[in-house]
Amino acid sequence: MTSFQFIVVLVITKQLMDYFFPITRVLQTKDFDIAQRNEQIENLKKTLLKLREDVEDEHGSWYMIALNLAKANEVGEKLPRYCLRQIYEKNYPKDYVWQYYKKCVTIPLLDHMISEIDTRFNNSSMVAYKGLVAIPELMIRQVKADKPWKRDFLEFVRFYESDMPHPTSITAELDLWENFWKERDMNSKLPQTVSDTLKIVDLRGFPNIFEAFLILGTLPITTCECERSISVIRRLKNYSRSTMSESRFNGLALLQIHQDIYPDVDRVIDIFASKGERRLELLFTSKKDS
Repeated sequence: MTSFQFIVVLVITKQLMDYFFPITRVLQTKDFDIAQRNEQIENLKKTLLKLREDVEDEHGSWYMIALNLAKANEVGEKLPRYCLRQIYEKNYPKDYVWQYYKKCVTIPLLDHMISEIDTRFNNSSMVAYKGLVAIPELMIRQVKADKPWKRDFLEFVRFYESDMPHPTSITAELDLWENFWKERDMNSKLPQTVSDTLKIVDLRGFPNIFEAFLILGTLPITTCECERSISVIRRLKNYSRSTMSESRFNGLALLQIHQDIYPDVDRVIDIFASKGERRLELLFTSKKDS
């Protein structure tokens, strides 16, 4: 940890990961709006591409931070071993030490981050999330800001055109949807999520939007929920519960994951009592019979 190479790699990695810190904090929460974070993700992509273009200047400032940290720990600037023919390690040509780390660390790490974020948030996946602009609260907010929310939703419809019941009438349906919520904007609180919209509003009069909300309700945003489920499974499916039935396991898992939902105890007792049968039949015999 006191080697100069480790210090340089640590500083450059930290400086690059600082650009990902805000968006990763948001994407790991349970409730966030991917439609609003779309602009933030696009801005991150553009920023990384700008860093790649100005990598000479950016690497120079980061390298100075590494030099100061190394000096504070009494570590001297050192160039890794160089030979004419390298087999197991990369052998970059360099005139100065900072150029070696630019070609060996900064450029490959920056290119890797750009490639990964393009793969995770590619155009096809982001188009699928554009349908969230039809959520009433978000839609009215964009209407007041004169933003073209219908254009984003039409991109979503074209992406899932084969699943739409009446794709040719989607334009008229969006006009009706906008007017429907404009009249209710001043009187009541608008739904803010897909699930709230499906629960509150009868969407049978909006068949395309109803199908779109069903699709949006099943799209996974991140893997955080899956990781939480795996942590729950580790606690529930232990050695003493290895023979647990699937229905019981699912019930315990739901209780553990959704702790904010409180079940009605009286209703649970009534359901259990209504079955009218024991899970285990007990036979009582006297000593004389045995």
